[in-house]
Amino acid sequence: MRKEGLPHDARSINERIGQIACLNNINDVNNVKVGTKLIVNLAAPKAIPPKAVVAENKPAPKISKAEPKQNPKISHSSAKNLHWTQMSDEQMREIYGNYSRDITTPYSGNAEDLNRYLKGKGVLSGQGQAFIDAQNKYGISAAVLAGIAISESGGKLEIGTSSLARKRFNVTSISSSRGWRRFNNVSECIDYTASMLANRYVKNSGLSGVSLKTLYQINAKYCPVSDTRNNSSNNRFWAQNVENKVREIEKA
Repeated sequence: MRKEGLPHDARSINERIGQIACLNNINDVNNVKVGTKLIVNLAAPKAIPPKAVVAENKPAPKISKAEPKQNPKISHSSAKNLHWTQMSDEQMREIYGNYSRDITTPYSGNAEDLNRYLKGKGVLSGQGQAFIDAQNKYGISAAVLAGIAISESGGKLEIGTSSLARKRFNVTSISSSRGWRRFNNVSECIDYTASMLANRYVKNSGLSGVSLKTLYQINAKYCPVSDTRNNSSNNRFWAQNVENKVREIEKA
């Protein structure tokens, strides 16, 4: 049923709507309210095409790679409180210098070559064969053993003339829980030192899976800056001193 009083044919309805729009100053004749009834969309609306959706080419999010953890840098003064087993290899190198000579690399010279270099060096004079014998027996470089003996038996005195070297034949500053060791002769001390380095540094350092065979690694255990029994401020230069002596021996 149409509302009473409205025209019945489409043409009359359109004319009536036009009149109403004109009287009410309405521009949109497609939606005209007549009385309480809304006459909707008498003219077919134009289809509005949907907007094309354009995908945004956003860059892929960057995945940050986790930085590898690095051991904090420590100064030689801080290292006084650290045992060598608490230090990483990187920290040992930082404290004692990058003196990475492998002590198991054999000396290419012979006893005569060593004796020429050791001539006039206190109790070390004439001990070339003892260093060569220790190298052959334990696999520790004769030049390194001689370099250690030279560095340890001099101090502020001439090489091979320290109190330990002269009175105890201890040319490599070997100590025990009872103090500085005494040897029967210099060759015994050289043999003992080579055995110690081979068995308690290279083969079995005391820390599972760790072999100490470079000069800076030996330095960290042999004479660390944490050692309060002597002038520990000089201990961090031990690897450097031994390296310098070994180079002199090799050139002699």
